[in-house]
Amino acid sequence: MPGPGWFIVQGDNRPARVFCFPYAGGNPRTYLGWQPALDADADVVAVCPPGKAHRAHETLPPFDALADAAAAAIAEESRGDQRPIHLFGHSFGGLLAFEVARRLRGLPNLRHLVASGISAPSLLPSRRVRRIAELNGKEFAEALAFFGQFPPDVLADEGVLALLLPGLKADFDLAVGYRYRPAPPLE
Repeated sequence: MPGPGWFIVQGDNRPARVFCFPYAGGNPRTYLGWQPALDADADVVAVCPPGKAHRAHETLPPFDALADAAAAAIAEESRGDQRPIHLFGHSFGGLLAFEVARRLRGLPNLRHLVASGISAPSLLPSRRVRRIAELNGKEFAEALAFFGQFPPDVLADEGVLALLLPGLKADFDLAVGYRYRPAPPLE
């Protein structure tokens, strides 16, 4: 059974739910600003894994354990609730959403998976991500400039980097540990 605190819900029992998975180093609350665009159609449910937001003090488990726990939390949250479920993730969040969808494939109200900014899981982890994950500190931050992660003023501020880099590095290390296992395609 998953622990508490997996979700930050923005919405009030709308007809559907969109579970949003954060990108590497991202804050789940980023997605809460989407609620006005979804209006009355769906509740935004930000997925908050260990190591993020109010769970920052928790240790991030290995990738498979994280996907198992997130899937269990969504299944538990959906027990007795037949509203359609949609999963969205960007970048690292897209990979996690994909693996969660695979684990939830028998859930009758799971409708869609949208993964943006990520290669096909069978191609991951990429050489670029593996190389970046080997770096530390300022070199790690500078390598992330490719992704537009840090503007120049943030790169110049060692205090800000000290706050941001540990979570981002943990996510990259997790992504490097990912191993795709073939399975029947999602329908």
